[in-house]
Amino acid sequence: MKKVYFIICIFLFSINSLVAQKVKKIHIEKEKTGMYSLNASVNGIEGKFLYDRAASGLSFNKIFFDLLQKKGAISQSDYSGNAVVIGPNNKSINVEVYNIKSLVIDSIEIINTKAVLRPDSNNQLIIGANIFDKFSNVTVDTNNNIILLETNRIAIDEVKLIPCSIEKTKLLPNIVKH
Repeated sequence: MKKVYFIICIFLFSINSLVAQKVKKIHIEKEKTGMYSLNASVNGIEGKFLYDRAASGLSFNKIFFDLLQKKGAISQSDYSGNAVVIGPNNKSINVEVYNIKSLVIDSIEIINTKAVLRPDSNNQLIIGANIFDKFSNVTVDTNNNIILLETNRIAIDEVKLIPCSIEKTKLLPNIVKH
């Protein structure tokens, strides 16, 4: 039993040493209104979005939606239903919900997310704070005009297996068979 426990401890220690905190930066720009904006692309189509910490998710207006349709970046097959969201002044708004294959902000790609189409064509394109939920810590640094995204998770493609061999030792005499 001690042998198995020893191997498990070594394995956990090895995995723990692979976990390194990653920090990604997203550049933001302060608008005249005092809000911050950032450039992003939805399924390959670029737009300028307001970053609204009070908002939830991703939303776009009819003009941007029409552009996505015209470019073939979104279709009716991406439609996933209707919802009611709370907008400014606690007003209920009926929206259509769409599946988004790819949202790219700077060097960060968020895949398979949702977006709402707001019926008013005058509304801004908005990225809400919960778009970054997969990150362990989100810091908005308004002095340097960046959003810092930290994660402790390991992406599978970041882990590399290192070839090694195990030899019979006093600690593990019956584990390795020759």
